[in-house]
Amino acid sequence: MKLSSREDEIFERWKSQLREQTPPIRNFVRDGIASETDYNSSALKVIYILKEGNMKEANADTEIDFDLRAYMRGGARPATWDNITRWTKGIFKNQETELRWSDYNHIHETDRLQVLKEIGSMNLKKNPGGHTALMNRVWEACVRDKKLLKEQYDLYSPDITICGGTFHPFKSEVLQNKAESLITANGVEYFLNGKNKVVVNFVHPATRARSNILFNTLVPAIQEIKKRHL
Repeated sequence: MKLSSREDEIFERWKSQLREQTPPIRNFVRDGIASETDYNSSALKVIYILKEGNMKEANADTEIDFDLRAYMRGGARPATWDNITRWTKGIFKNQETELRWSDYNHIHETDRLQVLKEIGSMNLKKNPGGHTALMNRVWEACVRDKKLLKEQYDLYSPDITICGGTFHPFKSEVLQNKAESLITANGVEYFLNGKNKVVVNFVHPATRARSNILFNTLVPAIQEIKKRHL
């Protein structure tokens, strides 16, 4: 069975469970791998764990069923996705070559079209929210849906998982992992999951910070982690 079909089978069960909530939750964002072929062909399998889809909630007479995978295949948009593209390009870069910010400063739609189809992205909260996620609601969704989140995550067997502001609920609720954290030389926290693969604690890609600072924190840390573990 195709990966997208396996994802959708999980999502249909998920949607049914959410409709049974009080009040019922009818809006849903399908996420995961943009392109199974490109993801499986990548030298490193990278998944981003984010909070929730950014869109206005539908009214009571409308139902949202949004496919983030297709959105990623279409190049997404600069907000959030430029940083994800930038980080991923740096992560994929050969470790023996120097990282130069000038190579990553400007991200274009063509970059997003190429890079986003090689990765995956999961939201902990499947019903969409607004511009700023309310973390208590993300936690609640994570606790409620942890079995389905784990089932989805296990489809992907990623080498590197980057938590964008989601590290603690993902580690404690979804993975239920009690491993001690490790720290890179520049202070980035991570641990090894049950498959001895890397899960990294970082900020959300849309956080209000300069792109070069975020890039020059995360990417050198992951290059160090790659030398240690991958």
